[in-house]
Order: sequence, then C-alpha cells, then structure tokens
Amino acid sequence: MRKHIPTLIIIMLSLLLYNGTFWLGECQFTTGDGVNEKVDIEINIDRENTFEYLYTVTNLPDSRQKLMFLKLLLNYEYYSEAMRQKLVIDEDKVEKRRKFLWPDRQELLSNQYHIKNLIEAYEKKKPYDISIIVLEPLKAGLEPGEYHSVSIKVTHYGMPSVVDYYAEGESSIICYCSKPYCGEEVEAQYGGNYPGYSDLTPYGPGKVGKTIGPGIFPEDLNGHISKLKDEIKKSYGIGWIKDSESRDSLINMLSSIENTFKFKKNRAKVINEVIDSILEMKENSQIKNEVYQMLRAHLIYLRGKK
Repeated sequence: MRKHIPTLIIIMLSLLLYNGTFWLGECQFTTGDGVNEKVDIEINIDRENTFEYLYTVTNLPDSRQKLMFLKLLLNYEYYSEAMRQKLVIDEDKVEKRRKFLWPDRQELLSNQYHIKNLIEAYEKKKPYDISIIVLEPLKAGLEPGEYHSVSIKVTHYGMPSVVDYYAEGESSIICYCSKPYCGEEVEAQYGGNYPGYSDLTPYGPGKVGKTIGPGIFPEDLNGHISKLKDEIKKSYGIGWIKDSESRDSLINMLSSIENTFKFKKNRAKVINEVIDSILEMKENSQIKNEVYQMLRAHLIYLRGKK
C-alpha cells in the first residue's frame, strides 16, 4: 500500500493544480470550453414565408475566454441532392451553391462548394454549419461581456426547429520538436489525435449547446404537425418546458389545429387563440423563449396555408 502513496499524492496535486491546460507528451494545449455563452433568438416571418432568424450571441462577463466563433449545426440532409436543388440560387448547379437565401448579407453568399465535397459531407452525415458570429476583419472574437447580433433569412425549407450549436473560445495547441531535429515550438496541425483536445466534442475543442435554427419539415400538413410535436417533446427533454403538463397542453393545442384543417372551419380563430395561449405560457415561465419563438413562427405559417 505504501508503494502507491507517492502516486496518489501526484494525482491529487495534479487535480488541485488543473487550470484547463493539458500536457500530452511534447504537446501543450488549452481547450476552448472556458466560454460562458448565451444565445438569444427572435424569429419573424413575412408574407412570402421567408423566415428571419435574429441571433444575439453574448459572451457573459464571467467567461474565462474570448468567444472566437459560434456555428449552428443543422441537419446533414441539407447536403442531399434533393435539398441542394431547392436551395441553389445560382444558375450553375454543378459547381457551386449558396447558403439558403441571405439577401442582407451578400458577403456570406460568395462561398463556393464543389459537388463532390457536398456528397462526401452528406455520406458522412456531417452537420451543415452556419456561422452566427460574423465580425469585422480586424475584430477577433468577443471579449467577456461583449455581444454580437446577426440576421439570417431563409426560405420555408429552413423552418424553426431545435438545433445544436458549437461554440469555441480561445484554444491553442503547441508542440515541441525533439532534439536533435529541432528545439523550438511548432504549431500542431488541427485534426491530429490529441485526447482531451481534438476529441472534446465531435466538432473541436469547444462546447455544444442548443438553440432554435433552420430545420427540414415535411411538406404535408400531418407530417408537419407530427414533427412539430416531436420538437415539443425534444424541448421538454432539454428543459425548455417547465413540466409534463405544459408539454401535453402544447401537444393538445397542435392537435386542435390539425382538426381545423380536417374539418375546414375556424382555423384562423383557433390558431390566434393558440398564439395567445403560448404567449401567456411564456410570461408565466411555463416555456422558454426558444419554444415560444419556434411555435409562434410555425403557427403563423400554418395560419396562411390553404
């Protein structure tokens, strides 16, 4: 037993002195999960059924790092051939495409993608990512206490749903060459296998959270409402809905709307009443703003369907 005491002391000291920086052989790295981010969302819908997502990303004052970037991680199905044909807004459908419909952010429309890369991403089920921190060229990241807002406009092929996001603070990895080859610091290539760094999340050395973002919904009404009910259940699992009674109440409201399409009566009246009800639920802290924004946008869309 005594032989193990020095080892235990070393382990305990290592835990006490841990500050987010790891050593691995001849590499030293700092992970990017020391940020404390907040993502606020507001959704508007116009008469053309274009959805505008307004995100305000805040790096909260108690964050331990700059927030370098934050990306929405959308359904990999956006890479599919069927969706590419719907989302393309260029005449050249073979060599490039553009991200949804972002008329107010022309610089984001200049990205070109070769079809073979899109096919590979689809086969690997890689998330379709959209950056929602687009800063000035000389601005590197958000300091603790700073915030940034960005507006994204998408067609009805990007309807509100629960999505993941990936946030990353200032992360770094430096390796040291072994003599006699060299004796200086060299920057490690990202994508290398560095346990605790490259595998911290599936997307890098940061952190993953939840928000509302563009999602793919069935074209038919029953499929649409069924998926929206699933989004409510997902929101409850996250903690955005206070209790199971509130969750069930929302699902029943959607069923009542479904009946108005079936019997073709009082649809607008019922939907308006549901919009008022979910606003009241938000004000009474039964649902989070994310759930309210998602449902309100869908209800306005459904109210306009024939």
